[in-house]
Amino acid sequence: MDNSLLVEKIHEKYAKQIGSDQIATKLALNVISDHIELTMPESVLEIGSGIGTITDLLIHQLPSTSEIFCYEVNDFCLEQLKKNVRITRIKLLDELSKLQKIDSHIDFIIIDDLLDKRTTFELIRQTTPRSLFIEGHRRMQRLHVMLAYRHIGKFFSFRNIRKTGGSHKGGCFIYLETNSNHKELIYILYVRFTLVYSKCLEIRSKISLRKFFIKHKP
Repeated sequence: MDNSLLVEKIHEKYAKQIGSDQIATKLALNVISDHIELTMPESVLEIGSGIGTITDLLIHQLPSTSEIFCYEVNDFCLEQLKKNVRITRIKLLDELSKLQKIDSHIDFIIIDDLLDKRTTFELIRQTTPRSLFIEGHRRMQRLHVMLAYRHIGKFFSFRNIRKTGGSHKGGCFIYLETNSNHKELIYILYVRFTLVYSKCLEIRSKISLRKFFIKHKP
């Protein structure tokens, strides 16, 4: 099946289900599919499998020899995930302790959730993924991953996936590099700036500036 048709079929399937408001966008599915086609990873770890949208894509597109690890702890999502995908095809991690026990190399990590800084640092140190995709904005998660690579002395490159007319969210890829491209600090500063900018917009949305310019009547 053509990858674009596969994405359409999977997204249509999950868009009709309970919990579909949190599924991966078509944009995310397409860029993940393209990346898999290009790299054919032997091992993939998905953080935040939800009801199974991205998981289903991985099962359909990856060869049977590839390992698929799926981390999900939400009870509702776990129940739906087990109904929606071939559960025997994946290695399900339904507790944080199971995620923390992964100590082997992982080719590709997909993050569709938020891990705290400590967990992110440990995960990157233990698995050293060649590539990593973070779905949606998740600016703090981007920063955690970049700092984690720097913490273990690894170089990386960054590619932002901008939102489209069909998706209000984008995402980003972070790639492990063998040599420095001398842009790592720029990437980190960029993400820090977007964090501050986002926070300013959040504060601005809660404050009405009109009250500073309208005189109160006695």
